[in-house]
Amino acid sequence: MNLGDWVWATEGPHAGLEVHRAGVAYGDRTGTVNTSMWARGETTWMLYDAGEWDELLEVANQVLEWDSGHGESQHSLLVLPQMIRVRAVRGDVAGAAAELERALPAARRAADPQVLVPALATGIFVAGARGNLPGVLALVDEMDGVVAHRPFWQRFASIDVARALVAAGEGERASDLVAGLPAPVTPQDAYLVAVARATASEAGGDPEEALATHREAMELCERFGHVPERANSSLGAGRALLVLGRQAEASSSIREARETYVHLGATLWLAEADGLLERATAQTS
Repeated sequence: MNLGDWVWATEGPHAGLEVHRAGVAYGDRTGTVNTSMWARGETTWMLYDAGEWDELLEVANQVLEWDSGHGESQHSLLVLPQMIRVRAVRGDVAGAAAELERALPAARRAADPQVLVPALATGIFVAGARGNLPGVLALVDEMDGVVAHRPFWQRFASIDVARALVAAGEGERASDLVAGLPAPVTPQDAYLVAVARATASEAGGDPEEALATHREAMELCERFGHVPERANSSLGAGRALLVLGRQAEASSSIREARETYVHLGATLWLAEADGLLERATAQTS
């Protein structure tokens, strides 16, 4: 599994999935079910990145069902953040929040960064989707304490934290966060930092800089193979192009993101894309 994690970080989610699936098959074959189920759980990270969300939900449910028959362990905590996030992005924000009420306290008790950081990040995302800004900021403060002196997890959490701070009107704090991120080591680090930087840049009010940083993030996400963040960066570029009055280019960039959202079933993001397309149309008419 450690090899698979490194391959994911350096070669992208599809390569990481290949290694993890080989590990799952070996565990199933040799009867080391506990290990193979953990490897299955870790594939939900990569399936999220690859945009294979239906398979993510299937795998997560398989792990949850197995874990419920074995006393419930960190296996469940491993898959719940990705499962809950997909549920929220697909429109069931209230249901996702209800699941978090169970998952987040358990992740805190475990105090293991590989389950706690994703749970907090998903908590930040869901709280933001509900418009609960005090809740968002409380979770951001908690995240700061968890990831301190942990460079990988600082980068891992940076996108959700930066977006949350910008949404809460804390753009300067988001810029400070990005400025303080450890330098990227892997292609995974590179896209994480680039997306966080683009988020903070857009809040800074310079649309040319926002466009440049979103386009850089798009390129790095595509190179790594992160489907949803590639689309989110395309949407961000579309927002910047709208501000610049370049409506035709904006519409193209937004539609590109929209196609991915339709594929993912990402109704939450689709609503934003449709709203931006309406603005672009209105500005050209």
